[in-house]
Amino acid sequence: MDGKYANGIAASIFSRKSDGELQKILGQFELDKNTNCGDLLDIGEREFEVVKARAQFKYAGGKRFVMVRKILEVKEITRIAEEASLQRLMTKRKKL
Repeated sequence: MDGKYANGIAASIFSRKSDGELQKILGQFELDKNTNCGDLLDIGEREFEVVKARAQFKYAGGKRFVMVRKILEVKEITRIAEEASLQRLMTKRKKL
């Protein structure tokens, strides 16, 4: 691995639309290799939660693979809270 990402891994961060289509790339960052689902990320003045994490590996020889990139799908924290409250309202209405 080159010195540029010696302490982390290159990561592309995507935001997902409600229909499942990837909306946009929020950017490419150097993140900790252990960044995974449920982790919180501060990007600028916005806060995101990792919803889905995937990794890309390359073969490094000798039955060894090295992670070269992580792809993270995120949702804004405020959206997650709104979806949770709407879900609670919907389940309450179904019970009535």
